[in-house]
Amino acid sequence: MNVFTKVFFITTAFLLLSSNGVSAADDYFFYIRFTDKNNSPFSLEHPEAFLSSRAIARRMRLNIPYEVSDLPVNPHYLAAIEDKGLQIHSTTKWLNGATVTTSDSMLIASLEELPFVDGVQYTGKIEHRPSGQQKKMPVMLQNVADDGDSPEKQLSQLKGNVLHQDNYHGNNIHIGVLDAGFYHMDANPAFVHLYESGRVAGVKNVVLPGENVYEADTHGANVMSIMAGDLDDSYQGSATAATYWLIQTEYSDVELLMEVDCWVAGIEYADSAGVDLINSSLGYTTFDNASANFTYNDMDGKTSRASIAAGIAAKKGILVVNSVGNDGNKSWKYVGVPADADGILTVGSVDAVGAVSDFSSFGPTSDGRVKPEICARGMRTFYVNFSGNVSTGSGTSYSTPIVTGLCACLLEACIDKGIELSVRGIIDLIVESASLYGNPDSRLGYGIPDFEQVYRRFVGTDIPPLRRDEQTRVWTETDKIYLKRTDDLPIKNIRIYSAMGALVLQNDLNELYAVLNTGRLGAGIYTLLLSTDYHKEIHKIVLP
Repeated sequence: MNVFTKVFFITTAFLLLSSNGVSAADDYFFYIRFTDKNNSPFSLEHPEAFLSSRAIARRMRLNIPYEVSDLPVNPHYLAAIEDKGLQIHSTTKWLNGATVTTSDSMLIASLEELPFVDGVQYTGKIEHRPSGQQKKMPVMLQNVADDGDSPEKQLSQLKGNVLHQDNYHGNNIHIGVLDAGFYHMDANPAFVHLYESGRVAGVKNVVLPGENVYEADTHGANVMSIMAGDLDDSYQGSATAATYWLIQTEYSDVELLMEVDCWVAGIEYADSAGVDLINSSLGYTTFDNASANFTYNDMDGKTSRASIAAGIAAKKGILVVNSVGNDGNKSWKYVGVPADADGILTVGSVDAVGAVSDFSSFGPTSDGRVKPEICARGMRTFYVNFSGNVSTGSGTSYSTPIVTGLCACLLEACIDKGIELSVRGIIDLIVESASLYGNPDSRLGYGIPDFEQVYRRFVGTDIPPLRRDEQTRVWTETDKIYLKRTDDLPIKNIRIYSAMGALVLQNDLNELYAVLNTGRLGAGIYTLLLSTDYHKEIHKIVLP
Protein backbone atom coordinates (compact mmCIF):
# COMPACT_ATOMS: atom_id res chain seq x y z
CA MET A 1 0.00 0.00 0.00
CA ASN A 2 1.39 3.43 -0.83
CA VAL A 3 1.96 6.21 1.67
CA PHE A 4 -1.12 8.13 0.53
CA THR A 5 -3.34 5.14 1.31
CA LYS A 6 -1.70 4.71 4.67
CA VAL A 7 -2.37 8.34 5.57
CA PHE A 8 -5.94 7.99 4.30
CA PHE A 9 -6.69 5.16 6.73
CA ILE A 10 -5.23 7.06 9.66
CA THR A 11 -7.06 10.28 8.76
CA THR A 12 -10.34 8.37 8.53
CA ALA A 13 -9.74 7.04 12.02
CA PHE A 14 -9.28 10.57 13.37
CA LEU A 15 -12.51 11.71 11.75
CA LEU A 16 -14.32 8.88 13.45
CA LEU A 17 -12.75 9.64 16.81
CA SER A 18 -13.48 13.34 16.63
CA SER A 19 -17.14 12.60 15.89
CA ASN A 20 -17.38 10.48 19.04
CA GLY A 21 -15.34 12.72 21.30
CA VAL A 22 -11.93 11.76 22.67
CA SER A 23 -11.63 10.87 26.33
CA ALA A 24 -8.59 9.68 28.25
CA ALA A 25 -10.86 7.18 30.03
CA ASP A 26 -11.59 5.32 26.80
CA ASP A 27 -9.54 2.70 24.96
CA TYR A 28 -9.35 3.17 21.19
CA PHE A 29 -8.51 0.20 19.00
CA PHE A 30 -6.72 0.13 15.66
CA TYR A 31 -5.79 -2.69 13.34
CA ILE A 32 -2.31 -2.43 11.80
CA ARG A 33 -1.32 -4.37 8.70
CA PHE A 34 2.38 -5.12 8.20
CA THR A 35 4.27 -5.26 4.94
CA ASP A 36 6.32 -8.41 5.56
CA LYS A 37 7.97 -10.77 8.04
CA ASN A 38 11.52 -9.99 7.01
CA ASN A 39 14.39 -10.68 9.43
CA SER A 40 12.12 -12.65 11.73
CA PRO A 41 13.81 -14.57 14.55
CA PHE A 42 11.41 -17.45 13.81
CA SER A 43 12.01 -20.13 11.21
CA LEU A 44 9.85 -22.73 9.47
CA GLU A 45 12.60 -25.24 10.25
CA HIS A 46 11.78 -24.87 13.95
CA PRO A 47 7.97 -24.88 14.30
CA GLU A 48 8.27 -25.94 17.93
CA ALA A 49 9.06 -22.29 18.70
CA PHE A 50 5.52 -21.20 17.79
CA LEU A 51 3.37 -24.35 17.64
CA SER A 52 2.60 -26.89 20.35
CA SER A 53 3.59 -30.51 19.92
CA ARG A 54 -0.06 -31.33 19.36
CA ALA A 55 -0.37 -28.74 16.60
CA ILE A 56 2.75 -30.14 14.95
CA ALA A 57 1.38 -33.68 15.22
CA ARG A 58 -1.85 -32.60 13.48
CA ARG A 59 0.11 -31.05 10.61
CA MET A 60 2.21 -34.20 10.26
CA ARG A 61 -0.79 -36.53 10.41
CA LEU A 62 -2.61 -34.62 7.68
CA ASN A 63 0.54 -33.90 5.67
CA ILE A 64 0.07 -30.12 5.90
CA PRO A 65 3.26 -28.14 5.20
CA TYR A 66 4.41 -25.13 7.21
CA GLU A 67 4.05 -21.77 5.50
CA VAL A 68 5.17 -18.20 6.05
CA SER A 69 1.71 -17.55 7.48
CA ASP A 70 2.64 -19.81 10.40
CA LEU A 71 5.48 -17.52 11.46
CA PRO A 72 4.53 -15.08 14.25
CA VAL A 73 4.40 -11.37 13.58
CA ASN A 74 7.91 -9.94 13.64
CA PRO A 75 8.54 -9.04 17.32
CA HIS A 76 10.85 -6.20 16.26
CA TYR A 77 7.88 -4.54 14.56
CA LEU A 78 5.78 -4.91 17.69
CA ALA A 79 8.53 -3.46 19.86
CA ALA A 80 8.85 -0.45 17.54
CA ILE A 81 5.10 0.18 17.84
CA GLU A 82 5.26 -0.05 21.62
CA ASP A 83 8.11 2.47 21.56
CA LYS A 84 5.59 4.90 20.06
CA GLY A 85 3.53 4.59 23.26
CA LEU A 86 0.89 2.19 21.91
CA GLN A 87 -0.09 -1.09 23.57
CA ILE A 88 -0.21 -4.37 21.63
CA HIS A 89 -3.61 -5.92 22.28
CA SER A 90 -3.43 -8.97 19.99
CA THR A 91 -1.75 -10.15 16.81
CA THR A 92 -2.51 -12.24 13.75
CA LYS A 93 0.33 -14.16 12.18
CA TRP A 94 -1.89 -15.55 9.41
CA LEU A 95 -2.83 -12.07 8.19
CA ASN A 96 0.37 -10.40 9.42
CA GLY A 97 -1.21 -7.72 11.54
CA ALA A 98 -1.82 -6.50 15.06
CA THR A 99 -4.51 -4.76 17.07
CA VAL A 100 -3.20 -1.91 19.21
CA THR A 101 -4.94 0.14 21.86
CA THR A 102 -4.39 3.60 23.21
CA SER A 103 -6.17 6.26 25.21
CA ASP A 104 -4.28 8.94 23.28
CA SER A 105 -5.38 8.67 19.67
CA MET A 106 -2.85 11.30 18.56
CA LEU A 107 -0.17 8.62 18.84
CA ILE A 108 -1.59 6.82 15.79
CA ALA A 109 -0.18 9.43 13.41
CA SER A 110 3.34 8.44 14.45
CA LEU A 111 2.88 5.04 12.78
CA GLU A 112 3.07 6.68 9.38
CA GLU A 113 6.84 6.96 9.64
CA LEU A 114 7.33 3.21 10.24
CA PRO A 115 8.31 1.58 6.91
CA PHE A 116 6.85 -1.83 7.80
CA VAL A 117 3.33 -0.47 8.47
CA ASP A 118 1.15 -1.08 5.40
CA GLY A 119 -2.12 0.36 6.69
CA VAL A 120 -4.08 1.35 9.80
CA GLN A 121 -7.79 0.98 10.43
CA TYR A 122 -9.84 2.25 13.35
CA THR A 123 -11.77 -0.69 14.85
CA GLY A 124 -13.67 0.73 17.81
CA LYS A 125 -13.75 2.17 21.28
CA ILE A 126 -14.39 0.57 24.66
CA GLU A 127 -15.65 2.97 27.29
CA HIS A 128 -14.57 2.13 30.79
CA ARG A 129 -17.30 1.72 33.37
CA PRO A 130 -17.45 4.35 36.12
CA SER A 131 -15.96 3.18 39.39
CA GLY A 132 -18.37 0.98 41.31
CA GLN A 133 -20.62 0.27 38.33
CA GLN A 134 -21.48 -3.42 38.17
CA LYS A 135 -21.77 -5.64 35.13
CA LYS A 136 -25.23 -6.82 34.18
CA MET A 137 -25.59 -10.24 35.73
CA PRO A 138 -27.66 -13.13 34.32
CA VAL A 139 -31.22 -13.75 35.41
CA MET A 140 -31.86 -17.05 37.19
CA LEU A 141 -33.50 -19.52 34.84
CA GLN A 142 -36.18 -22.07 35.60
CA ASN A 143 -36.14 -25.81 35.05
CA VAL A 144 -37.76 -27.21 31.93
CA ALA A 145 -41.26 -28.62 32.22
CA ASP A 146 -41.53 -32.31 31.44
CA ASP A 147 -43.57 -32.43 28.21
CA GLY A 148 -42.11 -35.61 26.73
CA ASP A 149 -39.25 -33.87 24.96
CA SER A 150 -35.68 -34.66 26.01
CA PRO A 151 -32.04 -33.70 25.36
CA GLU A 152 -31.47 -37.06 23.69
CA LYS A 153 -33.85 -36.12 20.88
CA GLN A 154 -31.65 -33.26 19.68
CA LEU A 155 -28.90 -35.84 19.11
CA SER A 156 -31.11 -38.55 17.64
CA GLN A 157 -32.54 -36.05 15.14
CA LEU A 158 -29.08 -36.21 13.51
CA LYS A 159 -28.71 -39.92 14.41
CA GLY A 160 -25.69 -38.95 16.47
CA ASN A 161 -26.81 -41.26 19.27
CA VAL A 162 -25.43 -44.15 17.17
CA LEU A 163 -21.90 -42.83 17.71
CA HIS A 164 -22.54 -42.68 21.45
CA GLN A 165 -23.92 -46.20 21.45
CA ASP A 166 -20.62 -47.36 19.95
CA ASN A 167 -18.84 -45.50 22.78
CA TYR A 168 -17.56 -42.54 20.78
CA HIS A 169 -17.86 -39.38 22.86
CA GLY A 170 -14.93 -37.33 21.55
CA ASN A 171 -12.14 -38.88 23.61
CA ASN A 172 -8.72 -37.28 22.86
CA ILE A 173 -10.31 -34.76 20.50
CA HIS A 174 -9.56 -31.11 21.32
CA ILE A 175 -12.18 -28.43 20.68
CA GLY A 176 -11.55 -24.70 20.79
CA VAL A 177 -14.67 -22.77 21.83
CA LEU A 178 -14.79 -19.12 20.75
CA ASP A 179 -17.47 -17.26 22.62
CA ALA A 180 -18.49 -14.33 24.83
CA GLY A 181 -17.67 -15.80 28.26
CA PHE A 182 -18.19 -18.87 30.39
CA TYR A 183 -20.03 -17.58 33.43
CA HIS A 184 -19.52 -19.79 36.52
CA MET A 185 -18.74 -22.80 34.36
CA ASP A 186 -15.99 -23.76 36.81
CA ALA A 187 -18.62 -24.12 39.57
CA ASN A 188 -21.33 -25.79 37.49
CA PRO A 189 -22.00 -29.47 38.37
CA ALA A 190 -22.47 -30.27 34.67
CA PHE A 191 -18.73 -29.73 34.13
CA VAL A 192 -17.24 -31.40 37.20
CA HIS A 193 -16.06 -34.31 35.05
CA LEU A 194 -14.10 -31.94 32.81
CA TYR A 195 -12.17 -30.27 35.61
CA GLU A 196 -11.55 -33.47 37.57
CA SER A 197 -10.01 -35.11 34.48
CA GLY A 198 -8.06 -32.02 33.38
CA ARG A 199 -10.04 -31.66 30.15
CA VAL A 200 -10.30 -27.88 30.28
CA ALA A 201 -6.88 -27.60 28.71
CA GLY A 202 -6.65 -23.83 28.46
CA VAL A 203 -8.54 -20.62 29.21
CA LYS A 204 -7.82 -17.35 27.42
CA ASN A 205 -9.49 -13.96 27.33
CA VAL A 206 -8.48 -12.37 24.03
CA VAL A 207 -10.86 -9.42 24.03
CA LEU A 208 -10.27 -8.29 27.64
CA PRO A 209 -6.85 -9.68 28.65
CA GLY A 210 -6.58 -10.31 32.36
CA GLU A 211 -10.32 -10.44 33.02
CA ASN A 212 -11.91 -13.67 34.25
CA VAL A 213 -13.84 -15.55 31.54
CA TYR A 214 -15.82 -17.24 34.31
CA GLU A 215 -17.29 -13.86 35.32
CA ALA A 216 -18.28 -12.85 31.80
CA ASP A 217 -21.30 -13.75 29.67
CA THR A 218 -23.34 -16.93 30.24
CA HIS A 219 -23.54 -17.72 26.53
CA GLY A 220 -20.30 -19.69 26.23
CA ALA A 221 -21.14 -21.81 29.25
CA ASN A 222 -24.53 -22.65 27.75
CA VAL A 223 -22.87 -23.60 24.48
CA MET A 224 -20.30 -25.69 26.34
CA SER A 225 -23.03 -27.61 28.14
CA ILE A 226 -24.57 -28.68 24.82
CA MET A 227 -21.26 -30.37 23.97
CA ALA A 228 -19.72 -31.30 27.32
CA GLY A 229 -22.54 -31.17 29.88
CA ASP A 230 -22.98 -34.32 31.98
CA LEU A 231 -25.64 -34.64 34.67
CA ASP A 232 -25.79 -38.42 34.89
CA ASP A 233 -29.18 -39.58 33.59
CA SER A 234 -30.74 -36.14 33.09
CA TYR A 235 -28.34 -34.63 30.56
CA GLN A 236 -25.58 -35.84 28.22
CA GLY A 237 -23.89 -33.48 25.77
CA SER A 238 -22.80 -34.35 22.27
CA ALA A 239 -19.09 -34.81 23.18
CA THR A 240 -18.68 -35.34 26.92
CA ALA A 241 -15.25 -36.99 26.61
CA ALA A 242 -13.60 -34.28 24.51
CA THR A 243 -10.99 -31.79 25.76
CA TYR A 244 -11.84 -28.10 25.57
CA TRP A 245 -10.08 -24.75 25.20
CA LEU A 246 -12.19 -21.82 26.43
CA ILE A 247 -11.46 -18.66 24.45
CA GLN A 248 -13.33 -15.40 24.99
CA THR A 249 -13.19 -13.24 21.87
CA GLU A 250 -16.47 -11.35 22.28
CA TYR A 251 -17.29 -8.34 24.47
CA SER A 252 -21.02 -8.50 25.17
CA ASP A 253 -21.52 -4.84 26.05
CA VAL A 254 -20.72 -3.55 22.56
CA GLU A 255 -20.45 -4.64 18.92
CA LEU A 256 -17.11 -3.48 17.55
CA LEU A 257 -14.99 -4.32 14.53
CA MET A 258 -12.10 -5.07 16.90
CA GLU A 259 -14.03 -8.15 18.06
CA VAL A 260 -13.67 -9.58 14.55
CA ASP A 261 -9.89 -9.29 14.98
CA CYS A 262 -10.17 -10.85 18.44
CA TRP A 263 -11.89 -13.79 16.78
CA VAL A 264 -8.91 -14.12 14.43
CA ALA A 265 -6.47 -14.01 17.36
CA GLY A 266 -8.59 -16.58 19.18
CA ILE A 267 -8.63 -19.11 16.35
CA GLU A 268 -4.88 -18.69 15.85
CA TYR A 269 -4.36 -19.37 19.56
CA ALA A 270 -6.47 -22.51 19.20
CA ASP A 271 -4.46 -23.61 16.17
CA SER A 272 -1.19 -23.16 18.04
CA ALA A 273 -2.59 -25.19 20.93
CA GLY A 274 -3.35 -28.06 18.56
CA VAL A 275 -7.15 -28.20 18.50
CA ASP A 276 -8.96 -30.47 16.07
CA LEU A 277 -12.20 -28.49 15.91
CA ILE A 278 -13.49 -24.99 16.49
CA ASN A 279 -16.97 -24.27 17.78
CA SER A 280 -17.92 -20.66 17.09
CA SER A 281 -21.38 -19.37 17.87
CA LEU A 282 -20.40 -15.82 16.96
CA GLY A 283 -21.26 -13.76 13.92
CA TYR A 284 -20.82 -10.19 12.74
CA THR A 285 -22.80 -8.07 10.31
CA THR A 286 -23.35 -4.56 11.68
CA PHE A 287 -21.65 -2.57 14.42
CA ASP A 288 -22.24 0.22 16.92
CA ASN A 289 -20.23 2.42 14.58
CA ALA A 290 -22.25 2.13 11.38
CA SER A 291 -19.30 3.12 9.19
CA ALA A 292 -17.76 -0.29 9.99
CA ASN A 293 -20.85 -2.26 8.88
CA PHE A 294 -20.50 -5.13 6.47
CA THR A 295 -22.72 -5.41 3.42
CA TYR A 296 -24.15 -8.52 1.83
CA ASN A 297 -21.54 -8.19 -0.92
CA ASP A 298 -18.89 -8.61 1.78
CA MET A 299 -20.28 -12.07 2.59
CA ASP A 300 -17.97 -13.78 0.08
CA GLY A 301 -15.51 -15.44 2.48
CA LYS A 302 -12.74 -13.18 1.17
CA THR A 303 -13.48 -9.77 2.69
CA SER A 304 -13.68 -10.04 6.46
CA ARG A 305 -10.46 -10.88 8.28
CA ALA A 306 -12.35 -13.42 10.41
CA SER A 307 -13.73 -15.22 7.35
CA ILE A 308 -10.31 -15.32 5.72
CA ALA A 309 -8.84 -16.71 8.95
CA ALA A 310 -11.57 -19.37 9.20
CA GLY A 311 -10.68 -20.55 5.70
CA ILE A 312 -6.98 -20.63 6.62
CA ALA A 313 -7.76 -22.68 9.73
CA ALA A 314 -9.51 -25.24 7.55
CA LYS A 315 -6.43 -25.49 5.33
CA LYS A 316 -4.33 -26.09 8.42
CA GLY A 317 -6.42 -29.12 9.35
CA ILE A 318 -9.00 -27.65 11.73
CA LEU A 319 -12.69 -28.38 11.23
CA VAL A 320 -14.40 -25.03 11.91
CA VAL A 321 -18.09 -25.23 12.81
CA ASN A 322 -19.84 -21.84 12.93
CA SER A 323 -23.44 -20.72 13.39
CA VAL A 324 -25.07 -19.13 10.34
CA GLY A 325 -26.64 -16.30 12.37
CA ASN A 326 -29.99 -15.32 13.88
CA ASP A 327 -31.06 -12.62 11.42
CA GLY A 328 -33.48 -14.58 9.25
CA ASN A 329 -36.48 -12.60 10.51
CA LYS A 330 -34.65 -9.24 10.59
CA SER A 331 -33.82 -6.64 7.99
CA TRP A 332 -30.32 -8.07 7.44
CA LYS A 333 -31.47 -11.73 7.18
CA TYR A 334 -28.30 -13.04 5.48
CA VAL A 335 -25.38 -15.18 6.63
CA GLY A 336 -22.78 -13.30 8.69
CA VAL A 337 -19.04 -13.29 9.33
CA PRO A 338 -17.23 -15.71 9.63
CA ALA A 339 -20.04 -18.10 8.67
CA ASP A 340 -19.52 -17.07 5.04
CA ALA A 341 -16.03 -18.61 5.00
CA ASP A 342 -15.10 -21.22 2.43
CA GLY A 343 -14.08 -24.66 3.69
CA ILE A 344 -15.92 -24.55 7.01
CA LEU A 345 -19.19 -26.13 8.20
CA THR A 346 -21.89 -23.51 8.77
CA VAL A 347 -24.96 -24.56 10.76
CA GLY A 348 -28.52 -23.27 10.65
CA SER A 349 -31.47 -24.02 12.92
CA VAL A 350 -34.54 -26.25 12.75
CA ASP A 351 -37.11 -27.22 15.34
CA ALA A 352 -37.79 -30.65 16.83
CA VAL A 353 -39.63 -31.86 13.71
CA GLY A 354 -37.08 -30.46 11.25
CA ALA A 355 -38.84 -27.27 10.17
CA VAL A 356 -36.54 -24.28 9.63
CA SER A 357 -36.51 -21.69 12.42
CA ASP A 358 -37.71 -18.26 11.35
CA PHE A 359 -34.63 -16.61 12.90
CA SER A 360 -32.11 -18.80 11.05
CA SER A 361 -30.19 -16.60 8.61
CA PHE A 362 -30.36 -16.97 4.86
CA GLY A 363 -27.78 -18.10 2.34
CA PRO A 364 -26.24 -18.24 -0.11
CA THR A 365 -23.02 -16.27 0.23
CA SER A 366 -22.70 -13.27 -2.07
CA ASP A 367 -20.49 -15.34 -4.40
CA GLY A 368 -23.14 -18.06 -4.68
CA ARG A 369 -21.98 -20.80 -2.28
CA VAL A 370 -24.52 -22.77 -0.24
CA LYS A 371 -24.79 -21.54 3.34
CA PRO A 372 -25.63 -22.94 5.77
CA GLU A 373 -24.35 -26.34 4.75
CA ILE A 374 -26.50 -28.18 7.30
CA CYS A 375 -28.99 -27.60 10.10
CA ALA A 376 -29.55 -28.98 13.59
CA ARG A 377 -31.97 -28.26 16.39
CA GLY A 378 -31.70 -24.64 17.46
CA MET A 379 -35.30 -24.16 18.54
CA ARG A 380 -35.89 -25.02 22.17
CA THR A 381 -32.50 -26.68 22.43
CA PHE A 382 -31.70 -28.30 25.75
CA TYR A 383 -28.67 -27.04 27.68
CA VAL A 384 -27.55 -26.76 31.31
CA ASN A 385 -27.82 -23.23 32.70
CA PHE A 386 -25.34 -21.60 35.10
CA SER A 387 -27.29 -22.79 38.13
CA GLY A 388 -26.84 -26.42 37.02
CA ASN A 389 -30.41 -27.01 35.85
CA VAL A 390 -31.56 -28.27 32.46
CA SER A 391 -33.18 -25.48 30.50
CA THR A 392 -33.94 -24.64 26.86
CA GLY A 393 -32.97 -21.82 24.56
CA SER A 394 -33.12 -20.97 20.88
CA GLY A 395 -30.64 -19.76 18.30
CA THR A 396 -28.20 -21.06 15.71
CA SER A 397 -25.57 -20.69 18.42
CA TYR A 398 -27.29 -23.65 20.11
CA SER A 399 -27.66 -25.80 17.00
CA THR A 400 -23.95 -25.44 16.22
CA PRO A 401 -22.48 -27.19 19.30
CA ILE A 402 -24.71 -30.21 18.70
CA VAL A 403 -22.96 -30.61 15.35
CA THR A 404 -19.48 -29.78 16.68
CA GLY A 405 -19.72 -32.42 19.37
CA LEU A 406 -20.88 -35.09 16.93
CA CYS A 407 -18.03 -34.14 14.59
CA ALA A 408 -15.67 -34.75 17.51
CA CYS A 409 -17.17 -38.21 17.98
CA LEU A 410 -16.76 -38.82 14.25
CA LEU A 411 -13.10 -37.79 14.39
CA GLU A 412 -12.52 -40.11 17.32
CA ALA A 413 -14.05 -42.97 15.34
CA CYS A 414 -11.87 -42.11 12.33
CA ILE A 415 -8.71 -42.21 14.43
CA ASP A 416 -9.84 -45.41 16.14
CA LYS A 417 -10.37 -47.07 12.75
CA GLY A 418 -7.07 -45.76 11.33
CA ILE A 419 -8.83 -43.59 8.77
CA GLU A 420 -7.34 -40.23 7.78
CA LEU A 421 -9.87 -37.77 6.43
CA SER A 422 -9.16 -34.19 5.43
CA VAL A 423 -11.38 -31.37 6.67
CA ARG A 424 -12.92 -31.20 3.21
CA GLY A 425 -13.45 -34.97 3.20
CA ILE A 426 -15.32 -34.89 6.51
CA ILE A 427 -17.51 -31.98 5.42
CA ASP A 428 -18.29 -33.68 2.12
CA LEU A 429 -19.39 -36.87 3.89
CA ILE A 430 -21.62 -34.93 6.27
CA VAL A 431 -23.15 -32.87 3.47
CA GLU A 432 -23.75 -35.92 1.26
CA SER A 433 -25.67 -37.56 4.12
CA ALA A 434 -28.00 -34.61 4.56
CA SER A 435 -31.69 -34.67 3.75
CA LEU A 436 -31.55 -32.13 0.89
CA TYR A 437 -28.26 -33.17 -0.67
CA GLY A 438 -28.35 -32.31 -4.35
CA ASN A 439 -31.29 -29.96 -3.82
CA PRO A 440 -30.18 -27.36 -1.27
CA ASP A 441 -32.14 -24.24 -0.42
CA SER A 442 -31.32 -20.85 1.08
CA ARG A 443 -32.49 -21.64 4.63
CA LEU A 444 -31.73 -25.31 5.25
CA GLY A 445 -28.72 -25.63 2.97
CA TYR A 446 -28.28 -29.33 2.33
CA GLY A 447 -30.64 -30.11 5.21
CA ILE A 448 -30.37 -32.27 8.30
CA PRO A 449 -27.30 -34.55 8.33
CA ASP A 450 -27.34 -38.25 9.14
CA PHE A 451 -24.30 -39.02 11.29
CA GLU A 452 -25.12 -42.72 11.36
CA GLN A 453 -24.84 -42.83 7.58
CA VAL A 454 -21.48 -41.05 7.66
CA TYR A 455 -20.19 -43.28 10.42
CA ARG A 456 -21.33 -46.53 8.81
CA ARG A 457 -19.75 -45.58 5.50
CA PHE A 458 -16.25 -45.12 6.73
CA VAL A 459 -16.30 -47.96 9.24
CA GLY A 460 -17.34 -50.33 6.48
CA THR A 461 -20.77 -51.37 7.74
CA ASP A 462 -23.30 -51.79 4.97
CA ILE A 463 -26.25 -49.42 4.94
CA PRO A 464 -28.56 -48.41 2.12
CA PRO A 465 -26.78 -46.10 -0.31
CA LEU A 466 -27.77 -42.51 -0.93
CA ARG A 467 -30.96 -42.65 -2.98
CA ARG A 468 -30.17 -42.45 -6.67
CA ASP A 469 -32.46 -43.66 -9.44
CA GLU A 470 -29.98 -43.37 -12.30
CA GLN A 471 -31.65 -43.90 -15.66
CA THR A 472 -29.56 -41.28 -17.45
CA ARG A 473 -26.25 -41.80 -19.20
CA VAL A 474 -23.93 -38.87 -18.54
CA TRP A 475 -20.57 -38.29 -20.21
CA THR A 476 -18.32 -35.30 -20.76
CA GLU A 477 -16.07 -33.91 -23.43
CA THR A 478 -14.25 -30.61 -23.68
CA ASP A 479 -16.80 -27.84 -22.97
CA LYS A 480 -19.73 -30.27 -23.21
CA ILE A 481 -21.87 -32.52 -21.01
CA TYR A 482 -24.05 -35.09 -22.76
CA LEU A 483 -27.15 -36.60 -21.17
CA LYS A 484 -29.30 -39.41 -22.58
CA ARG A 485 -32.24 -41.09 -20.92
CA THR A 486 -32.44 -44.89 -21.04
CA ASP A 487 -36.23 -44.80 -20.56
CA ASP A 488 -39.02 -42.64 -21.96
CA LEU A 489 -39.09 -40.05 -19.14
CA PRO A 490 -37.76 -36.70 -20.41
CA ILE A 491 -35.35 -34.60 -18.40
CA LYS A 492 -37.23 -31.59 -17.04
CA ASN A 493 -34.61 -29.69 -15.06
CA ILE A 494 -30.84 -29.68 -14.74
CA ARG A 495 -28.76 -27.96 -12.06
CA ILE A 496 -24.98 -28.09 -11.68
CA TYR A 497 -23.18 -27.24 -8.44
CA SER A 498 -19.50 -26.50 -7.99
CA ALA A 499 -17.37 -28.40 -5.48
CA MET A 500 -18.06 -25.49 -3.10
CA GLY A 501 -21.82 -26.00 -3.42
CA ALA A 502 -22.50 -22.96 -5.61
CA LEU A 503 -25.18 -23.25 -8.27
CA VAL A 504 -23.26 -22.58 -11.50
CA LEU A 505 -25.65 -23.69 -14.23
CA GLN A 506 -29.40 -24.30 -14.49
CA ASN A 507 -31.58 -25.29 -17.45
CA ASP A 508 -35.25 -26.21 -17.85
CA LEU A 509 -35.75 -28.89 -20.50
CA ASN A 510 -38.22 -31.43 -21.80
CA GLU A 511 -35.83 -33.75 -23.62
CA LEU A 512 -34.65 -37.35 -23.63
CA TYR A 513 -31.27 -36.21 -24.95
CA ALA A 514 -29.44 -32.98 -24.11
CA VAL A 515 -26.08 -31.35 -24.68
CA LEU A 516 -24.92 -28.68 -22.23
CA ASN A 517 -22.26 -26.12 -23.09
CA THR A 518 -19.93 -25.81 -20.06
CA GLY A 519 -17.16 -23.65 -21.50
CA ARG A 520 -17.53 -21.00 -18.83
CA LEU A 521 -17.40 -23.41 -15.90
CA GLY A 522 -13.76 -24.45 -16.11
CA ALA A 523 -12.04 -27.69 -15.15
CA GLY A 524 -13.04 -29.37 -11.90
CA ILE A 525 -15.42 -31.69 -10.09
CA TYR A 526 -19.12 -30.81 -10.18
CA THR A 527 -22.41 -32.25 -8.93
CA LEU A 528 -25.18 -32.56 -11.50
CA LEU A 529 -28.78 -32.83 -10.31
CA LEU A 530 -31.43 -33.69 -12.89
CA SER A 531 -35.16 -34.14 -12.47
CA THR A 532 -37.91 -35.90 -14.36
CA ASP A 533 -41.58 -35.80 -13.49
CA TYR A 534 -41.10 -38.69 -11.09
CA HIS A 535 -37.61 -38.69 -9.63
CA LYS A 536 -34.24 -36.99 -9.24
CA GLU A 537 -30.73 -38.19 -10.04
CA ILE A 538 -27.36 -37.03 -8.73
CA HIS A 539 -24.18 -37.47 -10.77
CA LYS A 540 -20.61 -36.50 -9.95
CA ILE A 541 -18.92 -35.20 -13.11
CA VAL A 542 -15.37 -34.16 -13.91
CA LEU A 543 -14.81 -31.47 -16.51
CA PRO A 544 -11.37 -31.57 -18.15
